[in-house]
Amino acid sequence: MEIFNNSSPFNFDKINNRLKEERGKLGRVNVLLVGKTGCGKSTLVNAVFGKNMVAVGVGKPVTQGFEEIRDVSNGDKSSILGLFDSKGLELEGKEYESILEKLEKFIQQKADNVDSKDHIHIAWLCIDEGSRRVQEAEIRAARMLAKYMPVIAVITKSYRDKSQEYDPVTQQERQVSFKERVVELLPVVKEVVRVKAILEEDDDGKESPPKGLKDLVEATVRLIPDAHKKAFIAAQKVDLSKKAANARLTTVGFALLAGGAAVAPANLAPPGGHAVLLVTEQVTMFASISLIFGLDIARYRYSLSKYSHNKCNRWKYCNFDWTGNIS
Repeated sequence: MEIFNNSSPFNFDKINNRLKEERGKLGRVNVLLVGKTGCGKSTLVNAVFGKNMVAVGVGKPVTQGFEEIRDVSNGDKSSILGLFDSKGLELEGKEYESILEKLEKFIQQKADNVDSKDHIHIAWLCIDEGSRRVQEAEIRAARMLAKYMPVIAVITKSYRDKSQEYDPVTQQERQVSFKERVVELLPVVKEVVRVKAILEEDDDGKESPPKGLKDLVEATVRLIPDAHKKAFIAAQKVDLSKKAANARLTTVGFALLAGGAAVAPANLAPPGGHAVLLVTEQVTMFASISLIFGLDIARYRYSLSKYSHNKCNRWKYCNFDWTGNIS
């Protein structure tokens, strides 16, 4: 008996709709990147969210001074992550005033949307540790951003926190922590995190691994609104334990649904029996877990199985392929 052919009651549209629902349940999270050109924002984004993050269209900013960054492997379909890169903190005078004004207007426009999925949920203010300075442009940007959202000061390219500096008061050299200086000069930020985003190797072949990425992910999850935490956890590639925790909760939920389907009265089951209900739930659970771990459902090829009854009254699997498309 074949129950998964074109004339069967197995409802592919229902599965398709359930996949869309599962993606919708993740919601969306929007992160604003602010920092001077060359401070390591692109490297940071690739390290946290994967290697395929690029600006959308060279020379095609979202609005003047801003670019939206998306994962090219996912295209534009049902994105759970929005990244907005603000340009121009290195500018001075009237140019800086203009970019700061446009940045605030951009944030306000986002905040005016009724749907919270369009809001900016957190800002990463990136400061190059190698500069050893927190400049007025960064201080003013932090103050403005903090009026609208939680701000994390991300100290990028962090190799050495402390450095020797001359103290004019004591007229002696002393060790100064750059992180402590950032904390002191940017009291409005919620967290200060030192990050080195990539693995590096010196001339002697000694490796220096990335650091601080998990701290940044944990701080971000703490600070963003609850409704957008699942989307961020699914989008980030650093902390798999958070993904696994969400996947376990999802599995429990679907196990309860499958249990209900298995014990449903036979007269209430669709043609094809309980197997139709169970496979639908199993496929949807698999899709949900795949989303949590960042797989692209719109391009994922599902292999289902059709059942046939053999002479020994046992069920066996036969090949049957279906390409899911939820675009």
